[in-house]
Amino acid sequence: ANPARFYVSGKAGVFSSTDNGKTLVPVGTNAPRPAMRLHVDKTGRLYAASWRTDAANAGLWRWDGRTWTRLRTDPFVA
Repeated sequence: ANPARFYVSGKAGVFSSTDNGKTLVPVGTNAPRPAMRLHVDKTGRLYAASWRTDAANAGLWRWDGRTWTRLRTDPFVA
């Protein structure tokens, strides 16, 4: 694990930094927006909870290192 890596989220989606925040890069091209809460599990998988009134991006998402997968469509999961 890289102790300098962290994730941030907000209206623009999910971003990652590996240099203590000097640069932020988008995590994938179809990250949920807005991502309200993030969690990294013991295996390093990243989860994002997104709340949207239009439901297009709402729910619980998982990043597998290449793509985002929506696991739940509940708009109130966040």
